[in-house]
Amino acid sequence: MSTTAAQEPVPAPPPAPPRRLSRRGWTVLVGFAVVLVLVALGATVPVPYVSLGPGPTYDTLGDVDGVSIVQVEGRRRTRRPVSSG
Repeated sequence: MSTTAAQEPVPAPPPAPPRRLSRRGWTVLVGFAVVLVLVALGATVPVPYVSLGPGPTYDTLGDVDGVSIVQVEGRRRTRRPVSSG
């Protein structure tokens, strides 16, 4: 008897399942999305505390028309020399 049997083709392996994100991957993805949303909101939402536009500028550490802008009760007011440099 001869042993010249026809060899059967080797079947291809099944396709690998799609890779899923690990816990670290989800954390990075969600963190990036949150930062992106906060940056977008910070750049577009108007803030009522600051008004950028033309107008007068006051020295809040000094006087305007002889009246102190900032008044603190219970502390003595002292004048310190202003350095020019």
